[in-house]
Amino acid sequence: MAKPILTVLLKGPFPDVFRFVEALLQPLGFVLANPENGRVTQWSDDGEQIAISRDRIINEAATATVNNVQFWSTSSEDLFVSWVNASLRWGFSFHLDGVAPELKVALTNALSNSVLIDLRLQYEDECAFRIDFD
Repeated sequence: MAKPILTVLLKGPFPDVFRFVEALLQPLGFVLANPENGRVTQWSDDGEQIAISRDRIINEAATATVNNVQFWSTSSEDLFVSWVNASLRWGFSFHLDGVAPELKVALTNALSNSVLIDLRLQYEDECAFRIDFD
């Protein structure tokens, strides 16, 4: 089964674009800390879930030491978000496998509205938003 991934290009310093992503996800019910245990988590390259601080995410993203995090809607429902650094351009990928259909649509709407309305002036001749299937 194909796994949908929404990808958006965001420009600026990582702390600013990460705050933008957090603010975008919050009205959809996603928060950075797991509601059950309060932990912020990421996945290692070996597939291990690791607790991490928000400060470490912000401070180490530019070095590619930290390149993903989970956002949570409940203690058992999460949204995996990863990013790549391309010189003050951040490619954020929202991995939608296992996310409820209505949340997939809401996230797609929120991201496309941001790209088409709020952020449109920062894009030139580049792909700003796409949906891939892995």
